[in-house]
Amino acid sequence: MEKAYIPAEFDPFHLGHEYLIKRVKEHGIDAVICGMSGPFAQRGEPAFFDKFARARAAVRGGADVVFQTPHIFALSPARSFAEGHIRLCEASGCRILAFGVQGNIADKLLRSADLMKVDRVNNNISAKLKDNTPYPAARIEALEETDGGDYSFLREPNNILALEYLMALERLGCSAEPLMIERLAAASASAIRSKASEGKNISSLLPESSREEAGFSDTEDDRKRFDILFKAMLISVGADGLKKVKELPEGTENRMISALSELDISMEAFTAKVTSKSLTKSRARRILINAFLGIDKDMEEYFDKNPPVYFRLLAMSEAGRKAVGEITDKGQAAVIANVADSLPHLNETSLRSILLDIKAQNFRDIFSGKYNDDYRQPPRVIPDTRNRCGFS
Repeated sequence: MEKAYIPAEFDPFHLGHEYLIKRVKEHGIDAVICGMSGPFAQRGEPAFFDKFARARAAVRGGADVVFQTPHIFALSPARSFAEGHIRLCEASGCRILAFGVQGNIADKLLRSADLMKVDRVNNNISAKLKDNTPYPAARIEALEETDGGDYSFLREPNNILALEYLMALERLGCSAEPLMIERLAAASASAIRSKASEGKNISSLLPESSREEAGFSDTEDDRKRFDILFKAMLISVGADGLKKVKELPEGTENRMISALSELDISMEAFTAKVTSKSLTKSRARRILINAFLGIDKDMEEYFDKNPPVYFRLLAMSEAGRKAVGEITDKGQAAVIANVADSLPHLNETSLRSILLDIKAQNFRDIFSGKYNDDYRQPPRVIPDTRNRCGFS
């Protein structure tokens, strides 16, 4: 069985995602496996749409299996986010790693990945960082100075992740081949979330597979409640506790504490106060979430040395059962269909990681009255409706 792996967030699953899956299947792929972020997104925010709703929509839209990415990878900088997905791709036995890119730039991305192995490029980046140039800009400048070409395409978040996937494939020795698909010109996930938060109808921006899941989303009031929790957490941990948190640049803790009253206004007001060349808005938001969850630098070091690899099953099609069976038979990583039943059988690393996943989901559900509900949720099996969604 030929399988492809797609790293994803699907927040929400939109027309571009459906197009990506369809294009991947045109390459002789029998099963598309998606590793999807759970309660929190890499941009440092609670996922706007319920994870089971996103997983169901993805399967109805052509995916065969949707697993949840461990939180320790899902809420990390681009390098760690990419490495987590590459480890899952390899353990799943997929021969292709597929992802969308902005523009017809596959060759340019491959060239970028090659140049990033050159000492001169990395030394140049290091020098620019010492001059307080933000890393994304330093990388673009170093590549352009070395190669003479235009590398401004690396300003696009999807292209930054694409480059990280390519570098992680080689760095980790993954056998999968990259398949880069130019993104469909359609409404982006961020644009759809923005409209949904304003209470606008987003049905026309979604594929049929996602429309019935559109109600499983946040409102602006939900976001404001989280902001107050973050303020309480900052007061509780103080500067000394905050400086132990994953990703926090040295010396930033006092600036974050002094800005905590901005959370009475909005998260945007808070991040505007604390961001700098070394601290982006996404990074600041990830720090707050990881501080709330108690993810400190010791825990980060543990998972760096012991990266967790397991498959928390969220949804699959009837056809996806075979793909899951192959992963189970291969035995490189645990396949978790029922969390409660699986806990006694996990190794230490996987157990610590999935307990963190549960904790993150409980935090995400804090206003819903669903404490430990996720802990008991079985995966969803979606009847095949591929013809309705345009798949043969």
